Amino acid sequence: MFLKPRFPSRELLCLRSLAPRMELPLKYRQQLMNIEKGLEGEIYFDSQLQALPDESVILCDLLFEINNTHFQIDTLLLSHDVVHLFEVKNYEGDFMIENEVWYTTTGYEIKNPLLQLQRNQSLLRQLFQKYRISLPVKASLVFTNPDFYVYQASYDLPIIFPHQIEPFVSQWKHDPVQFSHESHRAAEKLQALHIEMSPFRQFPAFTRRQLQNGIRCRACSAFLKLPQRTLICPACGRAESLEKGVIRNAEEWKLLFPEEPLTTRGVHEWCGLDIDKKRIKRILSKKYSRFGNGRRSHFQ
Repeated sequence: MFLKPRFPSRELLCLRSLAPRMELPLKYRQQLMNIEKGLEGEIYFDSQLQALPDESVILCDLLFEINNTHFQIDTLLLSHDVVHLFEVKNYEGDFMIENEVWYTTTGYEIKNPLLQLQRNQSLLRQLFQKYRISLPVKASLVFTNPDFYVYQASYDLPIIFPHQIEPFVSQWKHDPVQFSHESHRAAEKLQALHIEMSPFRQFPAFTRRQLQNGIRCRACSAFLKLPQRTLICPACGRAESLEKGVIRNAEEWKLLFPEEPLTTRGVHEWCGLDIDKKRIKRILSKKYSRFGNGRRSHFQ
């Protein structure tokens, strides 16, 4: 059971929204690609864990703080006597290890993912000590991409290669899961300690005027047209009702400008289409509560 499922991070959602609306600097375009690829690998690993018994407890995308240090964990699997920590990587291509240093086959040094795994394992143990959770932590580095290979990897490294994922998960499929009181307490405490909002801003600064108005297609992110009463994507042909499109765009406004009020005028401009303001107001009134009157009215 996914006690805490995985959702796209606010960082990813913001970058997805900004990419078609402004010229993203190269740094952030690369960051968007890396996050998307990482999420793809994590979702694949989640799909493998879904085969586990319903009694299994799985927590995804956790952010904790201990001793003024923040750390993020991809996946935790709790059993009755141990907590399995998984660091999931969607690396593609050939790599090699020499004296604990990781390289691409072209000789480019990369961050050693095992060091990140060890750091997270240590910080999680410290968190357990602080809250008197008496469960050991077993950590594994999971590679999900079938086109990944690392040369000179010692057999005793805590690594699960792509072809090993299914047999690794299968060992729990048919075993009855008996959870201890300590496991349940740990799961509840970890959920309570999770930090929803990351303190690290990982997307570029921007202003309202820098962004292109419009309602983006849910499928391909192209900007929709309104030839008659229904929104149409000129790129992929997908159709959507105007009401759904306006609400999606309002949610995108709230994501990018959380401090700004949601107003009829603002959403009208943000949609960038020839839509009557009264219709915008009716659509917003169905979804949100209205506060104030006249020009000062807004929706929440």
